[in-house]
Amino acid sequence: MAAFIKAPKSIRKIKTAKAIDWVQKQLSIRLADKQVEAVRCTVENKVMVITGGPGTGKTTIINAILKIFSKLGVKHSAGRSHGKSRQANERNHRA
Repeated sequence: MAAFIKAPKSIRKIKTAKAIDWVQKQLSIRLADKQVEAVRCTVENKVMVITGGPGTGKTTIINAILKIFSKLGVKHSAGRSHGKSRQANERNHRA
């Protein structure tokens, strides 16, 4: 993990505010302030851990991030989801 964190980012510069505005339109949603911060942090960094209880918006955050990365053709390594979150991610991001 330390080597991964020290390695340079391989994705191009992303205009985060523009990407967040775009993804909200694409998903027909308005992200809460903390969700916007989570998406911004993920887009600008290589590693992100998203946690929270049921109904806190984790799946929405992940869907927004994957939509942005998919549009940009960025390869990612999304972590494992469980239960309903996993089912939603599989349904929304089939190749």
